[in-house]
Amino acid sequence: MESLIKYILESLLCSTVIFLLWIIVVRRVNNFSFHRVFLNCGLVIITVFPLFNFKSHNNYNLTSLLGPAILEENKTSVESEGILKEFSLLNGDGLDWLLYIYLVGIGIFFLLFLKDIIRVVILRAGGIKQEHGTISVISSSKVTAPFSLFNTIYLGKDIIDSQLDGIVDHEAAHIHRGHTYDKLLSAAIISLQWFNPLVLLIAKALVSVHEYQADMDVIKKGILIDRYREIILTSQFGLSPVMSNSLNQSLTLKRFIKMENLEQKKVKAGSIIVVLTAVVVTFFLVSFSPDNSSIKTDELQTTNLSDTTAKKVPFVMVEVKPTFMGGDENTFVKWVASQLIYPAEAKRDSVQGRVILQFTVTESGKVKDVKLARGVNKYLDQEAIRVVSMSPDWKPGMEKGKPVNVVYTFPVIFSLR
Repeated sequence: MESLIKYILESLLCSTVIFLLWIIVVRRVNNFSFHRVFLNCGLVIITVFPLFNFKSHNNYNLTSLLGPAILEENKTSVESEGILKEFSLLNGDGLDWLLYIYLVGIGIFFLLFLKDIIRVVILRAGGIKQEHGTISVISSSKVTAPFSLFNTIYLGKDIIDSQLDGIVDHEAAHIHRGHTYDKLLSAAIISLQWFNPLVLLIAKALVSVHEYQADMDVIKKGILIDRYREIILTSQFGLSPVMSNSLNQSLTLKRFIKMENLEQKKVKAGSIIVVLTAVVVTFFLVSFSPDNSSIKTDELQTTNLSDTTAKKVPFVMVEVKPTFMGGDENTFVKWVASQLIYPAEAKRDSVQGRVILQFTVTESGKVKDVKLARGVNKYLDQEAIRVVSMSPDWKPGMEKGKPVNVVYTFPVIFSLR
């Protein structure tokens, strides 16, 4: 549940930044193409940025960090840690209740999307089809408002001839600009981010930009603005599929006002710099996080390594690293992975996760002070400590020709996938 909550909170943070940039900076620039690129990229950023997790290992500067040992059911392996977050779906209580709600929300929005798809298929199958160059026009009495999807325009049968050219030109503009792909992207992201009201506002702003661009294209073809407004006002009103472009969907006074000033201005470098800076800062905020699994400085300095080496400060970087069974540190990781046994109690309760341990390889080569830096479950924690504690002796690390104590941080991953 913790991972999902973190994803939701970081998504809300990203969407807040994107929406504020839209209101304060981007929307003030009279350039519809810039608006469209920003809003599309913003939707992707909101969804993708929280998935990344680059660990900042500043907290490990007092320990040597080993690669993780991974136990996957009855199979062991040693893998490198990826940049994507562990999006664990299971914990000690089984599938999270919050995850249930999240998945139900996705399912509802997917069904709404599927309903729109089915409706379009029915309209296409039962309508009268005409070809206008590379664009198909489907006329059907079931169409209550004109819309377009890919290279097809859907019209009602009762549209009068005097309105036809303006409506077709408007929908053709949507097709030529590829607005359908934006709508499909928006539908997918809204399904994944259904909990996020700002995503809906950003998607709504994108639809408005589509309409402004289509209006601009039609007016540039030579139609009089008053005549074009009349066509919009006298078009039949109704509901059209959510993922489609509807001529009536953005019928607002603001849209009519924009028709008076369609001059597109060049985007100033300052606006681009502000947007990019905010996006980069947001990326670092949500994608980089310190790993707090290491012990504190004072703990390292007061560690009682053995009865004969009272309160010696252990080393991290040494001239000659400790070696294990004739190999390097990876040999130890593989050995631990081969000795791990998935606790039956944890497997029964579908418990999995990352246990973080710290231990010291003393100047005599013994593994001492095995302690838990971050735990998951008592059974998994005990198993990780058990195996590391039974480690055979190492060849100690050397500094200036003398053996020294070296502290390690070591993740052990238990997975039921």
